Amino acid sequence: MPSATLLSTLLLHASLCYAGLILTKQHIRQDLNGDFPDENVPTVVHNDHTHGIGFFDADPTSDAKADRIDRSKWMRSYDTPPVPRPGSAPYDGVDAYKKKKLPRSVDWRDRFGVNWITTVQNQGACGSCWAFATTALIESMIRIQHGTWSKRSEADLFEASSLTCSTGGEFEQALLVIDGEGIADTRCNIYYAADRPFMACGDRRGRTLRLGDYVPIETPEDTKWWLVNIGPVTCGIVIYQDFFDWTPDQGVYRHVDVPGEQPLGGHGLLIVGYDDDQEAWIVKNSWGLEYQGEPEGDQGYWLIGYGEISIDDIQNPRYGVTNIDPDRFARRFHHNGLLYQSSEGKTHRNFQAMRASASGDLVWLNRTGEGTKKWSVTDEIIVYDFPEDEEFVNTYAGSAGPVTGQPVFLESSYGPQKEVVYWVEVNSSFAHWFYTEDGQREAPIGKEQNTWLQTAPGAVGNATGYLGFVQLDNSDFTVVIRTNEGSLDEYFADTQPGLWYFGARIAEEGILQSGPALVQSNIGLNVYDDETAGNLRLATRRGVWRGYPRHTPVMIQNFWDTVDENDNGGFQLLVAAADGWVEHWQRINDDILENPPVAGQEGKWELVGSFGDGEVAHVWGLVQGSYNFALEAVVEDLKGELWHWEYTGEWERKRRLPS
Repeated sequence: MPSATLLSTLLLHASLCYAGLILTKQHIRQDLNGDFPDENVPTVVHNDHTHGIGFFDADPTSDAKADRIDRSKWMRSYDTPPVPRPGSAPYDGVDAYKKKKLPRSVDWRDRFGVNWITTVQNQGACGSCWAFATTALIESMIRIQHGTWSKRSEADLFEASSLTCSTGGEFEQALLVIDGEGIADTRCNIYYAADRPFMACGDRRGRTLRLGDYVPIETPEDTKWWLVNIGPVTCGIVIYQDFFDWTPDQGVYRHVDVPGEQPLGGHGLLIVGYDDDQEAWIVKNSWGLEYQGEPEGDQGYWLIGYGEISIDDIQNPRYGVTNIDPDRFARRFHHNGLLYQSSEGKTHRNFQAMRASASGDLVWLNRTGEGTKKWSVTDEIIVYDFPEDEEFVNTYAGSAGPVTGQPVFLESSYGPQKEVVYWVEVNSSFAHWFYTEDGQREAPIGKEQNTWLQTAPGAVGNATGYLGFVQLDNSDFTVVIRTNEGSLDEYFADTQPGLWYFGARIAEEGILQSGPALVQSNIGLNVYDDETAGNLRLATRRGVWRGYPRHTPVMIQNFWDTVDENDNGGFQLLVAAADGWVEHWQRINDDILENPPVAGQEGKWELVGSFGDGEVAHVWGLVQGSYNFALEAVVEDLKGELWHWEYTGEWERKRRLPS
């Protein structure tokens, strides 16, 4: 172990950071300008491998006593067990974690039988371990507390901090940057092991998540409590020469003192668990999956003994986060129709809905994620009250009519701002409105911001169906709608002009109805390659699918049973049947790339249940939400009332939506 004298003169901020394993410059991925990392990054050569290292700062507070956290203050990750996928077994051991006595071991790679940690990354020859560990912490807490995989950009944090590969950084500094600026998804800012200017995507603001609470954790006891009840924590270590000599077959890493040996630098990691039987922390590294030609640790994970290499020092606090404000753009796979989960509310779990009123206007609704969870009216939007401006009327009056059926509602990455589209049956078109609070998108014809604004109508004279509406991976919008010829057409719009253009004819004939069953999936998407895109998946009604021909399915991609951020979630689909019941269908997508669905064939779809007591006319919205991963739906009864239903193993009617 390091001597007390050494610890009194060295402070590890986790700033100070070994870079990852790189053989030569030719192995370093170049940045956009073809430049290589800073030549001034300090290096150590070990077994012909070059490693960047960090520095230490003097520690004026080495005699400080550890502060204990107030365990009653912080939001725990689970009050009740998560809801399992229909037809699958319940999660293992969730009730056990509520006990006051901590378990002998915890590992978030296999907690309740599920992995909650994103894949191991490689920071390259750059002192950016602090950014990688902090990013991994944020990703894991989004997965744990909101269910979704939300891979964040280490580059976004690294570049926003204005630090360099040779200076390193601190965990608290990183968390303050995220608290102020957020952290965007990986595809918004691809990481390169190099110093370069901030190079995020144009709609970054709507693709970021925000911190809720973060706290320094200074004792091993509090660390274990946090790991059991909330999630992983960052940590810093001191690097010695024998750290490089460790291999997985040696078991737990424990430093062997060498007289006169000085530490080589510092390194930041993520603690994902502990094992009292082995007296070790389970840590996620950022040096890739292989080290010295062998799998590095357990595929990028190490066991580091309690108290070793300053991992438990008071001067080197760990950090945990909880109550994260999630990225709405990353949730776009998991909602459809008139309903989505927003980031509003104390725990960022409110629901937003947009329904049609009896007069054909729009009513904006909100449901709190805590307390009574009541629905309330946020605003009413008159959809065809136009100014006396001839140019405006000539441009926009094509959609000046009442809402037919119910709209599709989402929050886009531009602003972020709310978007709503709906079918206008009286003139066979569709309308598109958006609400922006800060001028992220230019208002048409001088209209003011901080209000609902309308774009030009689409498919004028040709639209005869409900809409499928999504924001694509490239941030543009796509609508799919049935035409008066019984075909199925796609329209697209980029966000700035606000104009809709014909894109393609998807089906020539035989379409009886379209609707909110268009999904921008992650199937075929590589989150680390901004030139790839996920497949669009669509369910339509070609014939009477066990129900009325004018009723459409509502479909989402779920996050159940996904192994990591690259895995394909299944599809959940609801459709109103002729007998007044809602049928709940499911497709498990474990082989969807090899055996994609075939139009007109049932394929791997399975009926998993039904609900509604014979009183359902339509299904208009479906979400997989953060709260225990339950499914939430909005269903219209035979009297025209809208009801909120929830699936937590069985479907249960919750509340009527106000009008």
